[in-house]
Amino acid sequence: MLKKQKIQDIMSLLMVKYKSLEEPQFFFINETVMAHPYDLVIKKIEELFFVKHDTDLNADVSFRYVLTRGMSKWNLQLSMLGLYAVIWRIVERGQTLEIIERERRDLSEVEQELIGVLEENNIDVLGEDILTYPVPLKLFYTEPEHTCIYQALFGDYDILPWQ
Repeated sequence: MLKKQKIQDIMSLLMVKYKSLEEPQFFFINETVMAHPYDLVIKKIEELFFVKHDTDLNADVSFRYVLTRGMSKWNLQLSMLGLYAVIWRIVERGQTLEIIERERRDLSEVEQELIGVLEENNIDVLGEDILTYPVPLKLFYTEPEHTCIYQALFGDYDILPWQ
């Protein structure tokens, strides 16, 4: 799907879920948490990684997981708004983070398997070009001039986790 169309689709989803970008509503969080939409996907991911649930319902609008395999770690977030994911690789003891997406040439075999599991379940793994697209959504913790698709789909953090 073209980047422009994907952004339009996400913006439409934001309007449906938040009802308003100026005065967003967050009712979808409780409904989504109660529905457990990603349970089957997480079971498959647990075959590849040790999975630790790490969601903060005060800031996240996604289910957040820390994935571990051997000495390597990744963060995975699965959006509560729709079938979107973001993955980043923890490179240096929690210091350096790198976005993982299908287009990267340096993906490990297990990263390719993870993306494959997500894609098999119709979950779109977003890259930095989409995640950093600005969104006029008023949130609690993110300054309006910093708000982008990442905050709208995954978590209200003023600084993007991988920056």
